[in-house]
This record gives sequence, structure tokens and C-alpha cells, in this order.
Amino acid sequence: MTSVRALADVLGISKSECDREIQRGMPKTPARAIAWREKHPKRPRIPAAKKAESGHSADLIAYAKSRAERESHRAEFDRIELERARGKYVDVDEVAREHATINRMARDAVLAVPARLKDQLAAESDAFAVHDLLTRELEAALASIGLRDDESDDDED
Repeated sequence: MTSVRALADVLGISKSECDREIQRGMPKTPARAIAWREKHPKRPRIPAAKKAESGHSADLIAYAKSRAERESHRAEFDRIELERARGKYVDVDEVAREHATINRMARDAVLAVPARLKDQLAAESDAFAVHDLLTRELEAALASIGLRDDESDDDED
């Protein structure tokens, strides 16, 4: 038979935890205690006030499950907050505002093209020249707001 302090040291736990495990039925010899702990995993600790008020094992199980679920949600929330701080996540409202601004700029740039070209197009009789003029003006409008990819020039001439 080994002292509780020595047994706790062998198991790598505190003396008070070793006392609780012995009360649960853990043998006091190191080899048997190790085997017993493998077969009897540690139960979640329930505060004494909760034990006294419920008195039912079903309540204790429900409490432990609820607490574990709460901790899981809290860990997920903390993970999301960390990712937001690192810049991985952004605010949806901020993205929506930026998107609306870009759409307004694109609309305004494209709708300004007819006013700029009306006299030139009225005087032009060649369909290819009209096409070329429209294409250049629309590309310039899109480029002015950064929506034109200059590397994807498609020459249809």
C-alpha cells in the first residue's frame, strides 16, 4: 500500500484529486490505479451547489451536457472573433455598402456614354466605326472605375 501523496505523484494528479478517485473506488497501488483510471474515465465535475439542489443523476447529466455545449459555442465564438481580428472575416454590411458604391459608379459611367457619343454616332454611317467607337468608350468607362481587365483585350476586327 502506497501513501496518497506518492500515488498522486505517480499518477500526475493532485492529492485531493487522488482522494476523490479513491473514494470512487480506485485501488491504492500504482499499477492497479493506472489500470482502474483507464477503465473509469474522469467524470465532469459538477459544483457542490448544483449537486445539492438537484439530487438526481439525470439532472447532473443534463447540466454537464448543457455546460459542454455552452463551452463549445463559446470556443466557436472565440475562434470567429480571432479570425475577424486577423482579417479573414469582414462585416457583411460593409461589403454590401462597397458593392452598392461600385454598382453606382459602373451604372453612372456606362449611362454617361450615350451623352458623350450622341453627336459622333449620328454623323457616323459605317457600322464598324460605330461599333469601334462604342467599344472604346465603354471600355474607357469601365476602366475609369477599375472594372476593365486590360489583359483580356478581344480584338474582333
